[in-house]
Amino acid sequence: MSLIDKVREYQQSKKLSHSTKLQKKNDELRANGVEPVKKGWGQMVNTGSGGFNQANPIDIKYDLAQQQKNIAEKNSEK
Repeated sequence: MSLIDKVREYQQSKKLSHSTKLQKKNDELRANGVEPVKKGWGQMVNTGSGGFNQANPIDIKYDLAQQQKNIAEKNSEK
C-alpha cells in the first residue's frame, strides 16, 4: 500500500466518522423537537439596482435597512 493510498484511506475514515457523529447529533436534536442548524449564508438582500457599483449608496441605504429588518423578523418567527 502506497503512501497516497494510506492518506486517502485516512481521509475517508475521518470523513465517515465525522458524518456519523453529525448524524447522531442531528437525530438527538430531532428527537427533542428541534430542527438542526443548517450552516451557510442566509437570504441575500435584493438591492434591485444591479449591484453596488452601479448604485448610489445614499439612495439604497434605507431600502437595504428595511429589507434586512424584514428578513430578521421573518427568521425570528421560525
